[in-house]
Amino acid sequence: MKSKAIYFPIIILLFLFVSCQDNTSSQNSNQPTSPTPKASEQSTKSTDKMPEKAENSRNLVTGQGKLEAISLSPDGKSILSYSESDNNIYLWDAFTGKQLGKFTIPKERIQNVVFLPDSKQFLSGGADKIIRLWDINSGKEVRQFTGHTDGIVTLSVSTDGKFLLSDGGDDTFRLWDISLGKEIKKLQGQTKENNSLMFSPDAKLAVSAGTDHTLRLWDIVSGKEITASKQLDAGISFALFLPDNKSILSANDSPSISLWDIKDDKTLSQRWTITGHSSGIYSIAISRDGKRALSGSSDHTMRLWDLTSSETGREIAKFDHPDEVSSVNFSPDGQTALSACKDGVIRLWNLPK
Repeated sequence: MKSKAIYFPIIILLFLFVSCQDNTSSQNSNQPTSPTPKASEQSTKSTDKMPEKAENSRNLVTGQGKLEAISLSPDGKSILSYSESDNNIYLWDAFTGKQLGKFTIPKERIQNVVFLPDSKQFLSGGADKIIRLWDINSGKEVRQFTGHTDGIVTLSVSTDGKFLLSDGGDDTFRLWDISLGKEIKKLQGQTKENNSLMFSPDAKLAVSAGTDHTLRLWDIVSGKEITASKQLDAGISFALFLPDNKSILSANDSPSISLWDIKDDKTLSQRWTITGHSSGIYSIAISRDGKRALSGSSDHTMRLWDLTSSETGREIAKFDHPDEVSSVNFSPDGQTALSACKDGVIRLWNLPK
């Protein structure tokens, strides 16, 4: 009798454990999945291997209102941030989160900031139609670039730090000499309905992405549009060259991410498109080795993607946030990432290998 009294509760515990496991499996299988993309030979879901759910992060900067964007310095030591709540640009220590400086734009809202390659200066553009060059050590404005007749949409600096590309709400693309603050030329082609304008790594080309569902390639020397991609089924919010100078990554409003090849004749060929985000993509970044990408979305996630396959991309990990993710950056070594969230927090994340 004594031995039966011992075995009976053990059997009950085993029964309860198995039941709990069955219920957990049932709950996981009922979780919502990403929407199925439209049928296409070039469109694939990123679910061949389940992505990791990453939680290893720390809050680097807090209390910044609705953060619009952040920019990590090329040397990885400093962060610039701005929000829609005021007209200040803040400089932060990328390791401690300590505030190092504040730069105030008179009256109008900031719309873009970008470091120069030396990490000692940066450029800002805003609704006041003026591009400003700032010195970080002195905290002072160095010079202004004037000419646009509407707010500044995009700024891109060449890798040698000599030239600037700007896109304005006046539907013009302009090339500038940074050392002189002088406009060199306006690019000639379809400059309307644009969201993004970026230099190639060798600064010989530029890519623009627009609400007209098209990528366009530009020759910097001639200042002319070279080619346009086929039209996608949605607008394109952002586009970046990969470090090899032969490929372009685009964030599409569908929402999806596409990889494009630049052919010898400078035409654009779409290699693949992958899905994962459930709503609009605000920002993308590419690691310095060109093997990985980050994306930030209004679906409250940042995602890490593998770009190494010639067939398709793959989602590696998902990083949940409490609000929309407006901006993402890789560290120089590619081992960590920064995200700016609309909850006013800049987060530092350890990335999976």
